[in-house]
Amino acid sequence: MNPEELLRHLVENGRAWVQAQRDHHRRSARKLTLSEKVALNPFFENRILDIARVKRVPLIENPGFYIDLNALGIPSPVNPKTSICPAFI
Repeated sequence: MNPEELLRHLVENGRAWVQAQRDHHRRSARKLTLSEKVALNPFFENRILDIARVKRVPLIENPGFYIDLNALGIPSPVNPKTSICPAFI
């Protein structure tokens, strides 16, 4: 897989994985508290903060498409098992 194909693979599969994770976790996520909105207000518009949701989960599994990368000898770009605070927007 050349670099261009790798990038296309990551973008296509990564986008689908993030969407699936967001759809799965959003159902049981909570709205931002007032103090969270105040803290984030300098960075986001109120309309964004009003629709934002938060959920703490004990573990996020690696995306299934990482197996394809590993089979090609390419290490996983990010390890969600050890990452802090992934965001599904």
